[in-house]
Amino acid sequence: MPRPTATNCTRCKRAFGKVPNPTVASPQEGDMLQRRGTTANCQSCYSFVAVCPKFKGLSAKQINKAIEDDPDSYQRDLQEYEQSRRDGKRYRGEKATSVLAETRQGMQTRRLLGYLWTESLLQKHQLSHLWKSLPKQSISHMGKMVQGVLRESFAAGTVEVYETSDTQAVRSQLAADCEADEVEQADKVFQDLGAGLRLQAVDQEPTEDGSEAGIILKNPKRAKVDAEVKVDADDDDFMQVWGVSSLTSGSASSSRTNKADKEDNENKPVKKPRTSAAKNQSLTVGDGFFPSTDTSSNAEYTPGSGFGQSASWLFGMKVPGSQKKGTGKSQQKDLKGLDASEKILGQHENFKKYLAQDSTFMSLSFQKITGHSEKLHSRNAPELQKIYRDLANGQTDGRACQIMKRLAQALTEIAPMCQFVSAFRDQEATAETMMEGLQEARDAGLEISGEAEKLCMARLLLQHAKNGKHDEFFRAIESSELKGMFKEDKDGMTEFLFCSLKSAVNNILNSELEAPGFENFGKEIKEAGSISVEEKAMQNVAVDRTKLLLSFIDGFKQSKVCEDWAEHQQDCVQIVQWLDDISKLHILACSAIADEGEATTADKVEELKASRSHLLAKKNNFAESMTLWPLGQFVQQKANSRVEVFLRDQSLKADLGQCVQLATQLKTFSTDALFKADSLEIAIPGLNKVVEMVQKFSMLQQLGSKLFLQDNEEQIRIVTLKITELQNAILGASVHKFRKSVGENLAHSLDTLATGQMDTDLTARLVEQINEAKSFNPMQANVLSKCLGAWAAPIQEALQETRTFWTRFAAVVPAVVGLTCPASAACAVPRLLCSDLVALMEIYNDPSKMQLVQKICVDVGSQIMKIGDTMKILAKEASSFLQFTAFLSSSCNEEGLVQDVVGEFQGDDDKVVVDYIGMYKLYGKYLPEDFVCVEFIAPSGESTAISAASICAAGACLPLAKMIVHFATWAKEFRSMPAGGVVFDSCPTNPAEVAGFYAKSRMHMLGEKAHETAKFMHTLRVAYEAAETTRHDMARKFVASSANRAPQLLGKVIDVVQEDVKTIISGLVDSYAKVTVRAEFQASLDDSSLDGKLGASMCLDESVQKIYRFLNFGIDSFTGLKQVMIGISGAATLLGSCSLDMSGFEVTTVTAKAVIQTIQEFTGTHESGDQVCLQSICSMLANCTMVQAMTRDLKTGETRTNLVNKAMSGIKKRQWKLHASLTQRCTEILSGKAKAVK
Repeated sequence: MPRPTATNCTRCKRAFGKVPNPTVASPQEGDMLQRRGTTANCQSCYSFVAVCPKFKGLSAKQINKAIEDDPDSYQRDLQEYEQSRRDGKRYRGEKATSVLAETRQGMQTRRLLGYLWTESLLQKHQLSHLWKSLPKQSISHMGKMVQGVLRESFAAGTVEVYETSDTQAVRSQLAADCEADEVEQADKVFQDLGAGLRLQAVDQEPTEDGSEAGIILKNPKRAKVDAEVKVDADDDDFMQVWGVSSLTSGSASSSRTNKADKEDNENKPVKKPRTSAAKNQSLTVGDGFFPSTDTSSNAEYTPGSGFGQSASWLFGMKVPGSQKKGTGKSQQKDLKGLDASEKILGQHENFKKYLAQDSTFMSLSFQKITGHSEKLHSRNAPELQKIYRDLANGQTDGRACQIMKRLAQALTEIAPMCQFVSAFRDQEATAETMMEGLQEARDAGLEISGEAEKLCMARLLLQHAKNGKHDEFFRAIESSELKGMFKEDKDGMTEFLFCSLKSAVNNILNSELEAPGFENFGKEIKEAGSISVEEKAMQNVAVDRTKLLLSFIDGFKQSKVCEDWAEHQQDCVQIVQWLDDISKLHILACSAIADEGEATTADKVEELKASRSHLLAKKNNFAESMTLWPLGQFVQQKANSRVEVFLRDQSLKADLGQCVQLATQLKTFSTDALFKADSLEIAIPGLNKVVEMVQKFSMLQQLGSKLFLQDNEEQIRIVTLKITELQNAILGASVHKFRKSVGENLAHSLDTLATGQMDTDLTARLVEQINEAKSFNPMQANVLSKCLGAWAAPIQEALQETRTFWTRFAAVVPAVVGLTCPASAACAVPRLLCSDLVALMEIYNDPSKMQLVQKICVDVGSQIMKIGDTMKILAKEASSFLQFTAFLSSSCNEEGLVQDVVGEFQGDDDKVVVDYIGMYKLYGKYLPEDFVCVEFIAPSGESTAISAASICAAGACLPLAKMIVHFATWAKEFRSMPAGGVVFDSCPTNPAEVAGFYAKSRMHMLGEKAHETAKFMHTLRVAYEAAETTRHDMARKFVASSANRAPQLLGKVIDVVQEDVKTIISGLVDSYAKVTVRAEFQASLDDSSLDGKLGASMCLDESVQKIYRFLNFGIDSFTGLKQVMIGISGAATLLGSCSLDMSGFEVTTVTAKAVIQTIQEFTGTHESGDQVCLQSICSMLANCTMVQAMTRDLKTGETRTNLVNKAMSGIKKRQWKLHASLTQRCTEILSGKAKAVK
């Protein structure tokens, strides 16, 4: 079966088919959130990710990871996208490109590097020879690479090369803010901005008197890419929008002020004004022609043309024949705006024509129509409306007025047009949504193709088929509404019906199977063994979907369409073939949902085979659905399975008959019949017949169908009885053979063992007999499997468990003998939890395993159980363990707990893990409460009875007792040692002895005990659990007493650590204060002066040397004291949840944290006022070390750079703070820019 698919979107977590379509403003019934193809994402998430810049170019795994990192942001962006879809707008997303225009004011400093002369400029100044002699340079200038030679002399036209430094105030103006798919528009705006700022130097013609001609800076005309491209008025002059004045305001004529030039200009003939082609043409709009002039009131009066301009100018507020300067240029811009609007309106008319034609009404995409909508609204901006009104000048028949009317009409039509395109282009929109969009468009006056209604009907039919509304589907295809769409076009209607029926069947077949409750079926469910449950659920879904398919086919067969096609469409090969395919599909579907117990005939099987082969042919209508989609696979595989079951049952009938015949031919099987005369060898009479019968019978039981087994129940019973008879005979023979070969002698030895009368010889004989028992095998395993098949499993399991029992028993025979017969046999007993003893007792504790052992060892079963009941796993531990056990079993007080009793904690004692609690739980039921395991006799002659609970409790409590002695011992030793501060006074000066001295100091030895607290609390917790498990009163008292004593022991350790911390800090501070030249040395550093004598005095100071030895050898031990305190402060948490009195640990925890705080304050990184801390001490040492490295005389082989570098490396390694002036000086020396100062 195919894997199940999710019913929820993996990104937005919404359910498919249950949530209304979020991209439609008013979703109708049935218009739900749909899946995107076969993916686990909804259509809305898929479309959103495709247009959102955040996720463009990412893989599905990367998208899911980004959503998991910030799900809230994803949901907000998705809602914004869906809202834009509902509003009929395009989702813009994040802007990809912005073009800014900036105005800068500020201060600039420049350093001139030279002037770049191009080759043409050198030729102009007769310096061509320099082009070959000087090196050529290439510099980027105005977006282009300019090649030339760099010179110090200047001439007009050279490119100045500067090194600049700017401090400016910037005012920015956003020129373009484009989406990711509108980068070309951003490039165009940028190029226009650059072209508007680009200037060109133009040489003027020399004057008549021969004086120097000037140079004019002009803005060159932009090269047109296409002669017909027009620039909108919005993009004409950005400089005015910015509020920045032009770079040049003069003209060529303004420089000529002499009178002659003025007269020449006045005497020039007046040129006739150019008349643009646009002014001489007329624009056709609707059914009439309108003049292309901007305002009809400005037209000159023509005789015979009606009213003149004698009064019209009064209402237009313009004087006839007079215009202000610059009016023509502004009017030209306005005309360009009209042209742009007219172009967009023309595109709107083309779109309307597309919608009216059958072949093109689906060619408009949602992106195209929304882009057109934005353009229309942009042409209706308030600024443009004012231009339209100014150009109309109150007239209703002018070009501007007609554009305003057409634009208003287009704006009323564009919203229904967008709604229509959105509904019809959306593959997930319902038929109701499409009809609503169609009706809205027609109500708005748009002419829509009649094919749109057919498309709505097709979508409605597919919805009915998908939702299982088959009655409504067939009512719709027989309705008068559908007939009215096609009218007299019968062929078209037949084709429509054929496509709708074929699509409906294919959609049912080509749908995913989703088992409810298994949407997140993953690896953990597979590992839990739920695969069969999931497969069963999937199969139920497939059966329900097959019933839905059958319901549709049955509805089609009962419809008038089927009857009409059967009678009148015999000449249409496509329809005839499809009807035949539907008939074959109906046969397979009926077979797929039929009961497995339903009888199948040979004729039915042949019909299924022929139908399946027909549907799987490559040219069949349903070949792809039957081979690639899960429902089709299920239907054809179920049919094929039914065929295979029928054919297999037919072949199994012959095998069953042979099995019955062999069963009647075989003799009666009994225990005696299996043994040869005067031998214990087991032989099966008629072995070959038995093997053949069992093999065939096992196969037919595995492969036979349920119906086959029911029909041949009597014959199967006959063969089963014969095999069961043989099984009982072999089991009886195995028991008899064990009794005769091993059991009789073994039973006598076990009786002797149970009575405690074993000696050395009997023990050796017992070992031999048990070795024979553990290798007992009545017959070869392969022969047993062949004779009984699956019926051999119970016998094999009993034999295997018997061999395992005697194998484990053989491994511990000496221990068992030593435990049961301690007086008569001198056998060594292993430790308490010997693995072999535990393995044997596991079988004793499992009743099912003991039943299997007794199934073979019938005669010795009672002796085995008797030994198990009397055998007690008692091991002799060291004398200290027995003494401690006697202590727990007596009524004496804690004063008896001394080192002589429990012993010292050895180095590896904590690594020996013995689970006394588990031992007590394992063997507890074999030991009565009044049973005395050991009777301990003290040197005084007094005896103490020791129970099993005492032994287990003692085993768990002994490590605690040892740890208490251990803690008290080393705590006492540490208290007798000198405090840590002694390292400053008695530390040797020989470097070879310093390390050993600090290793023997108390603070170093205390640091090595950082983990002792955790061990102590661990043994206390284990002892507590053992006392509660065994319910031993004395153990409980001992644990409670130990818990009360623990804070006292820990408090003694805290006192020692606190003393060391105080003395060490005091020693460091005193040594720091005793440095005589420290203040003078620090003052020189603050003045940024290096005094070699002061540095040498600091390094030779005895207190400085003491501090250095401590920081070099003892600082790790000092910080290790903090770890000791951290372990003690968290000691109470290591006990977990228990009922012990924890009040004593509260004071211990507070005291330990106070010591930790003291250490942190001293070793912290921040200095506080005049208080001396470790950082200031380390800084002093770092400063004097670096000064010494910079100033002292060099020895043979030394260099200043290496010496300073060595000092700097050591300071960085220790993370000491160096004075700022020394850091700078050190950098200069290492870089070779400074010398040492003496």
